[in-house]
Amino acid sequence: MRSLSVFLTLLCSLLVTTLFAQPQPILRPSSVPTLALPALDNALLLDEERALREPGRAPYFAQTRKVNVRPTTEGTWTDNADGTTTWRLRVSSPNALSINLGFTEYWMPAGGELYLHTGKEDNWEVLGPFTPADNETHNELWTPVFPGDELIVEVSLPAAERTNLRLWLTHVNHDFEGFGNSLEKSASCNLDVVCGAADGWEIVDKYRDIIRATITVNVDGNRKCSGALVSNTQQDGKPYLLTAYHCEIRSGNAPSLVVFYNYDNSTCRQPNSTASGQSGNGSFGTFNTGAVLRAESDGSDMTLLELDDPINPAANAFLAGWDRIRTLPADTIIGIHHPNTDEKRISFTFQPTYYANGLSSTANVNGSYINVTDWDIGTTEPGSSGSPLFDRFSRIRGQLYGGAAACGNNAYDNYGSINASWEGGGTSSSRLRDWLDPNNTGATEIDGREANATALPVELIGFSGTAKECSYALSWSVAEEENFSHYEVEKSADGRYFTTLSRVESGRRDYTLTDESAKGQAYYRLKMVDLDGTYAYSSLLAAKTECGRNSLISLYPNPVGKSQTLQLDFAEPLTTATTFTVFSTDGRKLLDRAAAGTSGRTASLNIGVLPAGTYFLRVVSGGQAEVRSFVVM
Repeated sequence: MRSLSVFLTLLCSLLVTTLFAQPQPILRPSSVPTLALPALDNALLLDEERALREPGRAPYFAQTRKVNVRPTTEGTWTDNADGTTTWRLRVSSPNALSINLGFTEYWMPAGGELYLHTGKEDNWEVLGPFTPADNETHNELWTPVFPGDELIVEVSLPAAERTNLRLWLTHVNHDFEGFGNSLEKSASCNLDVVCGAADGWEIVDKYRDIIRATITVNVDGNRKCSGALVSNTQQDGKPYLLTAYHCEIRSGNAPSLVVFYNYDNSTCRQPNSTASGQSGNGSFGTFNTGAVLRAESDGSDMTLLELDDPINPAANAFLAGWDRIRTLPADTIIGIHHPNTDEKRISFTFQPTYYANGLSSTANVNGSYINVTDWDIGTTEPGSSGSPLFDRFSRIRGQLYGGAAACGNNAYDNYGSINASWEGGGTSSSRLRDWLDPNNTGATEIDGREANATALPVELIGFSGTAKECSYALSWSVAEEENFSHYEVEKSADGRYFTTLSRVESGRRDYTLTDESAKGQAYYRLKMVDLDGTYAYSSLLAAKTECGRNSLISLYPNPVGKSQTLQLDFAEPLTTATTFTVFSTDGRKLLDRAAAGTSGRTASLNIGVLPAGTYFLRVVSGGQAEVRSFVVM
């Protein structure tokens, strides 16, 4: 289905231009005929679901209610003065935390639009429009979740096209748990993907691209999982999605897939804080609906789908690379996921991995699953199923099957390996090879790419920057420009929402621009715009200045000699819970110990075991965390 990002308030709805007028609040919503379903007991349904949950099973969040509704037999039609006609039906499922609908027959005539809305002026929300662009060969439409326990379905189209409308509502899905606002909150030890250097989590900033590749999904309107967008060796931007076989997405129900992008919290909730275990503020406003099954393999818990429309441009999505070699990933291992379908989180382990089978923690050199023995930062939970496992080079090595990992334990997770899925069951419908390497190049690994990259008459060679105290100097170089318009330098505080910093006209090979308002952490990217308005983005550039910094610590000498001790001065007195962790530049944990001579506001750290190089020191003290870099000579 065509991609949308259109949860709108009343104000926003007045700003959207469509062929017909947007639906408006109804003076008497109760006057609209109602499909009234019996009330359900959410607590009972949730208790029944809890009893069934186990590793290797996709969690259910909704109860499917089968219905049989067509505009020819239900609802009401109203002829309008402008030559259009409107059909409305109110759907009520008492106590539902949200509702989503499954139309197993959908064909919208030219000029037609379908909306879901509340109908109430004092609580106006609208989702849509769904139009002829959503007509697919499978003739289905499955909607995203809509908050509350009732909604109005509204169709407007030219009166002459009324008999050509094909619409059959067969599924009303009653949310008993809270999709994205679950009664079963994700645990507080999880780390928000928005956290970065300014929050003491500089290690996260290296993985901004692959964070944008990880998504959450629902299927059949009642189950939830995670997944990842993946690229192929042609780097042609095909919208492939990798998830788990046990999420139960098959050829028959792939059209019911709804993909949600950038469901992230807007602020960093420190792990183990009260806020980290509570509801976040992410939005489901950017999504795609509908997919086609390409390959599946139960033996490595792999499912590969292709979205049936291009990825929603508003998602600013990334197609992740992958690595299919048999050698196990080492050093930093990254899991990005949606625990309990809550806002996106990121987990790290710095421990060795090994091969295993199924849900077993027993090592097996011939196994099809990669065993993560324990998460050092964060964990996984129900809803994380199908989420990607990345190596330190930001390439996918597998997708989550299950395990026993949770906050407060040192248990494992198993991921179906890309290596095992590459040949899978030996056919195109049961292996990755035919889809991720369609020309049979034999590539063992590829890097990712922007999902909506456009071929432009400009070749970007490099994009970099240098920090000063309160400014950041950006520079970029191009190999050639031919009939090219301009560049727009965009800036973001969180790597997701960007504003234009400056426009730079084309005509040179080397460019510079200084952001004089740089303060703390920021992200930059180039928008390269052609004469016809098409554009492409550069990769993100993470930047940090010391301007206005209220530092937790200062450290000296820096650089420090191998025979010296790193001295630390603190802005506040140390506590007994103060910890010091040293990471390499690629994220490996090298030291994790208490400093010698802790007292008052000073401490020292013996770094003699470290070879020459650059390192990151993470200090946690008094409820604050900070990461500083230092150099060993």
